[in-house]
Amino acid sequence: MQIPAPIERISAFISQFFVVFVIISALWSWNSPQAFAWASDKIPLLLGILMFGAGATLTVDEFKEVGKHPLYVLAAVASQFIMMPLLAFFLVELVDLPDVVAFGVILVGACPGGIASNVITLMARGDVALSVSITSVSTLLSPIMTPLLVILLTGSDIDVAPFDLFRSIVMIIIVPISLGLIARMIFGPNLADLMKVLLPVMSTFSIMSLTGATVGANKEVIASVSNVIVFVVIAHNVLGYLGGYGVARLVGLPSRQRKSYCFEIGMQNSSLAVALATLHFAPAAAVAAAIFGVWHNISGPALASLWAWRDAKRGITD
Repeated sequence: MQIPAPIERISAFISQFFVVFVIISALWSWNSPQAFAWASDKIPLLLGILMFGAGATLTVDEFKEVGKHPLYVLAAVASQFIMMPLLAFFLVELVDLPDVVAFGVILVGACPGGIASNVITLMARGDVALSVSITSVSTLLSPIMTPLLVILLTGSDIDVAPFDLFRSIVMIIIVPISLGLIARMIFGPNLADLMKVLLPVMSTFSIMSLTGATVGANKEVIASVSNVIVFVVIAHNVLGYLGGYGVARLVGLPSRQRKSYCFEIGMQNSSLAVALATLHFAPAAAVAAAIFGVWHNISGPALASLWAWRDAKRGITD
């Protein structure tokens, strides 16, 4: 399918400066907290639309290829539930944080990978099929693993609703991806070509909305925390990226799959952490999750843009 050149140029521009738009949305929402309030209850829908688009760029053969190497998925999931909780534990042991805030850091580490990681993997030209598989497995295991890890590392107990998590993963990831795959079968490569051009625009709009909604809703909480918690959150995220990439390299995976591991392990489901902290603990427990949600929606697109730029410079298109 021949896409008009101006549209391709606009898409390329937005993709290249993805992180700039995300930062603009964070600053905008900081000055006008209600600017993105409309998006607070629409993020699942926005992500679902993106997952449909991502599914339309994939083929069943790609998932079959992932299925041939289940150990790659299991290695990432194991790293997710070992590395991130332990990093959180050691970081809060290293610095002086109020107990309830430190608990929030560990809660973030014990959550599964974030759904946004699938979108960021797509933007970075990573292996989206592998990314979606890892997210799905880690989220399906989270009703057991998240409470267990929190109990082991903090001695606290939380109640995670398994059905709610299952419903979320099905409605936000599995159903849209499946519909996208079916649409690809029906309409062929033309739909995939169109989605590859439109997805950078759709992704930018959705991540801007998510970031703006998070900042706006948590402005007072974010403003009240010290630089120490900001340092801990950034270190947690960055070490997760490095650890994920390192594990993929250790396993012997090539560049595209290393990107998937990097984002899957480094980007947590901070929205789930915020919800759990708000429902079951003091609001201060949600501080780390709120900051993590803002930060990884900046660091993720920044790293994805860097990788996409590097690949484009090298002439890598897949």
